[in-house]
Amino acid sequence: MVPRLLVMTSIWPTPEHPSAGIFVANRLRGLPDVTVVVDRRNPSWPVRLMRFIVDGLRASGPFDGVESHVLYTAGFAALVVARLRGLPLLAYAHGTDARQYAHWGRGYQFFVRQVVRHADLLATNSEDSAQHLRRIGREPQVIPPGYDDELFRPSPRPASGKPRVLYLGGASELKGYNVASQFADTLAGPGILELRPADVAQAMAQHDVVLLPTRAEAFGLVAMPSRLPCNAIPCAAGSRGWQRRGIACWLSVPKVLSAPEPPSPRSQQPAEAEFNVSTLRGSIDAYCRR
Repeated sequence: MVPRLLVMTSIWPTPEHPSAGIFVANRLRGLPDVTVVVDRRNPSWPVRLMRFIVDGLRASGPFDGVESHVLYTAGFAALVVARLRGLPLLAYAHGTDARQYAHWGRGYQFFVRQVVRHADLLATNSEDSAQHLRRIGREPQVIPPGYDDELFRPSPRPASGKPRVLYLGGASELKGYNVASQFADTLAGPGILELRPADVAQAMAQHDVVLLPTRAEAFGLVAMPSRLPCNAIPCAAGSRGWQRRGIACWLSVPKVLSAPEPPSPRSQQPAEAEFNVSTLRGSIDAYCRR
């Protein structure tokens, strides 16, 4: 019997942001009897939280369980809803929500701590994220996200002379935008140009390299379809620990084109100061000439 789920999430695709939370939507695709309640954001956090809880309580059941995505606000709102409705809660941490626990305010820490310690099941996307959750006080179950294997398929290298580099991280400095903007041929992602999943697949097929100069990454989802068997697209990635712990289970690390160590998120030094862009470009060119 397939459980009837109430899913409360802070991230969900919209026409304006088609890539936001696409992995949550893919996770639920094909499941019957799923009701999704999306966080209706509000500048006032008490209003936002209370409205989210009320929306969860008003959702028409019956349900067998509650699932939340992002520890706050969705996780805490779902914890309240699950307890009031007498249902078990599966809370899924996506990375930043756990990684930033020690750096954000005491209010945030309180809400996240309640979810981590009191959810009936705590899950996350990688071993890197799991380490942060253990520091908060709970052993999670690691369940990596997937991708649409009907949409992302192996493709030959584009028939072009100069290697073309694709960056999908958006305008975030944590994603390495300052590095990517120096030599990526195509820049996309939140704050630049948001692509639908079908457009992402097409963009990957039209480029030789997918660039991930990220400073911190819980899983690196964009690298998964980039490493499809017979696909000619390598991932030029930063060499920080996320590469080893977050995606080593499925990414052939020796074949990754490694960039120099990016700065930590707390570093005051800009990313381009530590990335040797010309060296990385040389590595990409050498790979594509093979």
